[in-house]
Amino acid sequence: MFKGILITRDESGYQAAVRQIDDAVLSEGDVTVRVEWSTLNYKDGLALTGKAPVVRRFPMVPGIDFAGTVRTSSNPAWKAGDRVLLNGWGVGETHCGGLAEVARVRGEWLVPLPAAFTARQAMAIGTAGYTAMLCVLTLYGIDSVMAPLAVRQEAWARLARDLDIAKLDAITTEIGLSEAVAMGASLLDGKVRGRVVVDVNR
Repeated sequence: MFKGILITRDESGYQAAVRQIDDAVLSEGDVTVRVEWSTLNYKDGLALTGKAPVVRRFPMVPGIDFAGTVRTSSNPAWKAGDRVLLNGWGVGETHCGGLAEVARVRGEWLVPLPAAFTARQAMAIGTAGYTAMLCVLTLYGIDSVMAPLAVRQEAWARLARDLDIAKLDAITTEIGLSEAVAMGASLLDGKVRGRVVVDVNR
């Protein structure tokens, strides 16, 4: 069992709430990660409120990004203790995502957490910042999910080299998991400025 936001839909309607979640709810994958930080994006706001059909499988743990430490792995690329992050790949939509203390995913979706960033800082960058850097690298629009691992790693390396962390911290708001559902609604209502990072263990 672990704590996380679980989205359910049944005869009583669509609900998103913090709950104790059984490991059996987790999606299939060959790497299990102890999540430390996630973030809230517009798509997460849609998933948390149910205002658009973003979630395609129930029950679902939302959260399209996360950063943390590998707990177990049967994927040869990763071992327990590795620091990793994930952006996209359908997590939070068709595959249980990062707004929980635990995530299970396919190893090829993960990227090593650059030493220059804490897990919190990587989530402040999130999919939005990472995708913007991919566009700078390629000079054209890109599907960040389908970028090869080497390109994803290069994008994170450039962010580590070029991003002013002090400016990133200045626009980042930190919340606990219990605040994420309400913050998702505020995000959709245009009441949130900057980046929102979620401490999933708080």
